[in-house]
Amino acid sequence: MSDLSLMSLAMQKAEWLAARQAIVAQNLANANTPAYKARDLIPFEAVLQTTGFQMASTHAGHLAADGTTGGAPALAKTVSRAEATANGNNVSIEGEMSKLGQTTGQYALTTSIIKSFHKMIMTSLKA
Repeated sequence: MSDLSLMSLAMQKAEWLAARQAIVAQNLANANTPAYKARDLIPFEAVLQTTGFQMASTHAGHLAADGTTGGAPALAKTVSRAEATANGNNVSIEGEMSKLGQTTGQYALTTSIIKSFHKMIMTSLKA
């Protein structure tokens, strides 16, 4: 796997995280909307399966790849939660704020990785 493939993967993750942040913000904005159902993106792991990257095993003690391929694109899905309010809304503000915190942290890490790749490429071009 080349370094540019890893940079591309990191950029896909950043795009997924930005889309997830938008959906979480939409859920929070509709926390009091009657009959609104909270939404979320499918996990990035499912998106990752569509990229064609294979896990490499360089030692006998490494985990084996399960060989599954395919998967769905990063689509929003309705989150099914049992605890809906009297007006039919199922948005949990605490849950959405937790997702927002996780997403923000992952986005910061991912953009740091992208910056590092960019810096390495720029350094190699100057040499």
